[in-house]
Amino acid sequence: MSHTIYDVLPMNGQVLVFNGNLSLFDATNTLAEHNIFCAVIWDDVNRKFVELFTIRDVLQILVFLAEQLELEYPGKAQSLSPEDTETVHNFLKALELKISQGKIHALDLDGVPASAEAGAGYDFLLAVMKKTKLMDWMHYSGKIIDHKPEILVTKSLKDSLFDACSEMATKKIHRLAVVEMTNNGERLCGIITHDMIMGYIISNMQGDPKLFEVPIKELGLDTKELACKPHWSTLFQVLKCMETRKVSFIPIVDDLSSNYSIVGFFSLKDLTKLIRDRKYHMVLRLLT
Repeated sequence: MSHTIYDVLPMNGQVLVFNGNLSLFDATNTLAEHNIFCAVIWDDVNRKFVELFTIRDVLQILVFLAEQLELEYPGKAQSLSPEDTETVHNFLKALELKISQGKIHALDLDGVPASAEAGAGYDFLLAVMKKTKLMDWMHYSGKIIDHKPEILVTKSLKDSLFDACSEMATKKIHRLAVVEMTNNGERLCGIITHDMIMGYIISNMQGDPKLFEVPIKELGLDTKELACKPHWSTLFQVLKCMETRKVSFIPIVDDLSSNYSIVGFFSLKDLTKLIRDRKYHMVLRLLT
């Protein structure tokens, strides 16, 4: 029996669609308010869905803009005024120029001065995010983030789960937009994720389940360089580590010695909760 994407999608799932002209600030707030980790971006000009906007984009935006702001105005980022619209405009133009000239080849956070770890002035950073549209971020991220698909990866309801899993593995992505073509154009049916597929497999598993009884140590996972941060780390340092190591959460430890103990975890879900419960500006304040 062939299982399809239709079998996995929830009957009453909620899907957010953002217009590409929406600001990064509004898009981030909306994800957090709805407690959703992903939305689909709609291109009003070309009349089609063009990309996914996820909570990982939010992480990348916060770290990237804070560091670029410190690089552009070393030692002065904290004193920049959000009311200085000309400086906001000049910063965005300089950023676009550096990316177009190939001066920022990838989101490589290791080469940034230690002074940037203090973060940029949060008020100014907030103003930058209010002036930056989702379509602008698509342009930036497509040039500076490794392995990012150039176009929105989609599947139809009739495609098999095997096809969906193969596409995710090949493209190194965690989500797929499910789109059907109609006489009136594209119809968005939902978003399928790793978690949905895993939950469906477990719930409908038939036959010999020995695959799931294999000890973790026999799976060949690389655990030699576990990404973790001590509990005294700043939020900026934690987010930077998550982005550098491309992980969704990291253990928080009491010490970095060989005898450390895990005292908690910080995940992308926690970032969403901070934005939702403490308001957006409080997250940026923690970066300073």
